Amino acid sequence: DTDRSRGLGDVYKRQELFIMNQQSASKMLKVTGILSIIFGAISIVASLILLFGSVLLATAANAIADSATASAVSGLLTLAVIIAIIASVAEFVAGILGVVNANKPEKANVCFIFGIINIVIGIASIILNILSGEFNIISIVSALALPVLYTIAAYFLKNGANNNVM
Repeated sequence: DTDRSRGLGDVYKRQELFIMNQQSASKMLKVTGILSIIFGAISIVASLILLFGSVLLATAANAIADSATASAVSGLLTLAVIIAIIASVAEFVAGILGVVNANKPEKANVCFIFGIINIVIGIASIILNILSGEFNIISIVSALALPVLYTIAAYFLKNGANNNVM
């Protein structure tokens, strides 16, 4: 009889630890969501400034160089800026979803998907940096740290919701 009581006590203790982990995941998702909103907003503004700069650069290049070279450079630069804007918006939206859904484990799957999208964008950014010869550890950490932490939080929040349904 005492073995069963002790066994049930262990189960209850594990459930309390599990709830604390889910609460920690909720807090972590909210914090990484707030940071994603901040960095996403800054990146959107910076990308829009770069877009304006690329238009000015294309105009100046057309005046100086032949139009074929200028349009090729301008097209590549514009494409890079558009990709940066898309990445910034994805980070910003993920942040909003993380903050709004931090206390809603049933919505954590959407956050998890946006986290994966931002990780893929971060990996693509790292690859482009390596190909352009601008490899450094800081860019790797900055491109992946926040999306990975965000995704981990969403994962644990999501799995906590799945494990509570028995």
